[in-house]
Amino acid sequence: MCYYNGQKVTKAEYIRLLELEKQLADYDYFERSLQSGFDYGKAAVIKPSVDKKDMDIVQMEWGFIPSYIRNRDALVKMRMGYKDDRGQFKPPMITLNAVSEEILAPNKIYRDAALHRRCLVISSGFYEWQHVYPLNKRTGLPLKTANKYPYHIKLKGP
Repeated sequence: MCYYNGQKVTKAEYIRLLELEKQLADYDYFERSLQSGFDYGKAAVIKPSVDKKDMDIVQMEWGFIPSYIRNRDALVKMRMGYKDDRGQFKPPMITLNAVSEEILAPNKIYRDAALHRRCLVISSGFYEWQHVYPLNKRTGLPLKTANKYPYHIKLKGP
């Protein structure tokens, strides 16, 4: 997380956000408390309209799809792995998580999308792994391998 954050919203943008909030009431796919990214299911997102003058709420498939993927077969191969023409297994490429510090670096898979095809994922919370390094019973020093626990990050409230 950042130490500092700024949020500047014009009155016109705020009014458009309120209109989007009213549209949310018409959608029935917001009742999921937990969705695994590895299922590549549908998720609600806010994206710019075609004319780039407004925003639309749409359902999109979870997970990043690189621009060079042209069809569903190629996408399945990328996500699940496959054997090439020589019978050699090509491992899956997981694109569920981008490293923010590297996202705009040249030749990174997410660069073009971060610059030109952004969206806002609607979320009520998410899980991150909390790494806890237990102490060695003999030496009292932290072990090199951490125990990982899911940590739910969400807004305060019910």
